[in-house]
Amino acid sequence: MLKKLSVIVVLALIFASCGNNAEEQEEVKVLTVAQFNEQAENLVDSVVTVEGTVEHVCKHGGKRLRMFGEDPEVILDVEAGEEINMFEAEIEGSDVIIEGIVAEFRIDNAYLDEWEAKEKAKLAQDSTVVAEGEESTEEVAEVETTEETEAVEEEHEELNVNEHHVSDVFGQIEKYRKQIAESEKDYLPFYSITCTKVTVKEIEVMTK
Repeated sequence: MLKKLSVIVVLALIFASCGNNAEEQEEVKVLTVAQFNEQAENLVDSVVTVEGTVEHVCKHGGKRLRMFGEDPEVILDVEAGEEINMFEAEIEGSDVIIEGIVAEFRIDNAYLDEWEAKEKAKLAQDSTVVAEGEESTEEVAEVETTEETEAVEEEHEELNVNEHHVSDVFGQIEKYRKQIAESEKDYLPFYSITCTKVTVKEIEVMTK
C-alpha cells in the first residue's frame, strides 16, 4: 500500500513539473521589431525574444547587425554578446529570431558637446596635415613628377571627403539638440539588444 502511494506521489510530482514547464514555455513571447520599439522603455535589462529580417551585418568583425520587421523603416540594432563570437555575413536577408538583453543608450547635451569638440579637433588636425602637404609640394615644385601630382590630388580628395563627413556629423549633432529641446526628457534614449542567441529560421518550401 505504501509503495502504491509513493508511486502515485511521484507521478503527481512529475505531471506537476511537466505542467509548470509547459506554462514557462507559453510565457516566452516573440515580439516583432515594431512591438519591441513600442515597449523598449519598459524592457531595459530584461531578456526578450524578437523576430525580424537581417538588413545588415557589420563588416568590421561582425559584432553588430541591424534588423527590421514588416515595416523596413522600423529597425532594431543588435550587438553580439559574450556567448556569440560574431554574426556571419551570410545571414543578411535572412529571417531570424534574436534572444538577448535590452540595453539603453542615452544621448544628452553633455555627450553632444564632447562629440562636437572631438569632431572639431579632428577637422583641425586634418586641415593641418593637408596644409603641411601643400607646403611640401611647393618646396619641390621645380622637380614636378607624375607621382607628386597624384599625391597632391589625393590629399585634396581626402580633405573633401572629410569636409562632407564633418558637415554631416555637425548636422546630426544639431538635429539631436533640437530633438532634446523638444523632448520632455533631457536626453534621447536609444534601445538595442545584446544578443545571447540567434536562430536563423528555415524557409519552408511548398511542394505540389
